[in-house]
This record gives sequence, C-alpha cells and structure tokens, in this order.
Amino acid sequence: MVKIKSAEREHIEGISTVCCEGCRDTYKGIRSDVNIERNNQLFYNYTR
Repeated sequence: MVKIKSAEREHIEGISTVCCEGCRDTYKGIRSDVNIERNNQLFYNYTR
C-alpha cells in the first residue's frame, strides 16, 4: 500500500539523494559530470 503525505524535514536527505542519483543516471554521457554535480548542488540542497 502506498501512503502519500507532505514532505517533512526528516525526509530532506532521502529526497535529495534520490533526485541527485536520478539526475546522474539520466544525464550520464549527455552532460559533463561537472555540470551534473553543479546542478545537483544548486537544485537539491537542504535549504531549497
């Protein structure tokens, strides 16, 4: 069973990890590693 709920502070690290890994897998070979990591730091950080 899937339970949908709003994200809370305790979920931030897990969400960030999933998003970063997804971007790495999606863009590997399409964008440079430097570009991917820069975007991950920009978009998937704790304060955002």
